[in-house]
Amino acid sequence: MAIKLNEEELRKYIGEVLAEEVDERFLGIPSRKDLNNKWGYQWDNSLSAKQNRRLRDVNRANIRAAGYRNAEEYEAGEGHRYGETPTPEAAPQEFPTEYPYKADRQKTGQFQTWFNQNMGGNLVVDGIWGPKTEAAYQQWLASI
Repeated sequence: MAIKLNEEELRKYIGEVLAEEVDERFLGIPSRKDLNNKWGYQWDNSLSAKQNRRLRDVNRANIRAAGYRNAEEYEAGEGHRYGETPTPEAAPQEFPTEYPYKADRQKTGQFQTWFNQNMGGNLVVDGIWGPKTEAAYQQWLASI
């Protein structure tokens, strides 16, 4: 089946396609993709262009109301993308003030090794919980 178009319909169709496809950045106007990225909007093809623009404008207004200039700044400042629910931060982990593995030479040796490598310590790695290892543990607790 052949499609029959008159010249007027063909010009109208070509004009619509060009209007959608031309990268308007050459005209100094940001493209749809640029605006969507700037305001953290995902274009929904099931909605009309007018509805999509309105929803993108809502994103822009909310991001600006929060004090940011674009979605990227919003994400950096808030710690999550615009429109996403922030993940609750985990409660800070409580560490015992007294090392629970003092009698375990292997775990004590592991702590001594870790402390030397990560905290710049100079402990003898012997697996014995002495006053220097206790002081190192307290120093580590104070640093977290």
